[in-house]
Amino acid sequence: MAITRRAMCDGPLSFLKAVYMNAELPLSVRMRAAIELLPFTHPKLAVTAVVSEQDFATVLDQRLSELKR
Repeated sequence: MAITRRAMCDGPLSFLKAVYMNAELPLSVRMRAAIELLPFTHPKLAVTAVVSEQDFATVLDQRLSELKR
């Protein structure tokens, strides 16, 4: 299974996919192509926090203190 001209012209993602799918290439080359393609095929999970004066903990503390009065 050779890498086609179309795979090379369709863009780098198609090219890398064609490389890692090509069983005629050495495994190390195919693995490297798969590794490079990972960030574009599987999103990276991240946690973000927005901290302000009205964040959840602050509002909760305010409400609890109001209830105690």
